[in-house]
Amino acid sequence: MEELWRRDGLEVALGGRDENRLVPVLEYCIYALPHPHLSKTAIHISALLLDIYSKVIGVSPKIDSLFEQMAACVDNMAMRSKTLLKLQGCVDMILHAQSMHSNPLPKNSSAYKKLARDQATMQDHTHVADKFHESAQQKLNSPSPPFAAEPQL
Repeated sequence: MEELWRRDGLEVALGGRDENRLVPVLEYCIYALPHPHLSKTAIHISALLLDIYSKVIGVSPKIDSLFEQMAACVDNMAMRSKTLLKLQGCVDMILHAQSMHSNPLPKNSSAYKKLARDQATMQDHTHVADKFHESAQQKLNSPSPPFAAEPQL
């Protein structure tokens, strides 16, 4: 398949297939899509198959089922890729924090001064939030005054 792709012969090799000859190619794509060493070729073949055979989808239940399985496989791969990208971002953040801890910013750098300002602002906000929380707790714990009688009109 890779050699046919390199020689631009995939479209010719994949085109003009009947149901019985198309099934093995679709099954191969479903098998190869999740495998990292085969996925690049399988994605290209799958895209070509969709281009070539999109007009006959709905004619054969077997072919339709295989195209649906292939779509589910691609959806699963996309979901895994998103999860791995999120995980990579978390790991990068941890590694960056570790390098910042082992190699702190020089105290006279503008980045250090901005970080110090941000930390001071955050402490101020935390202090205000704590005072608000204490005040709310005091009001909740204090005995409430009896309700005044409604004014009569």
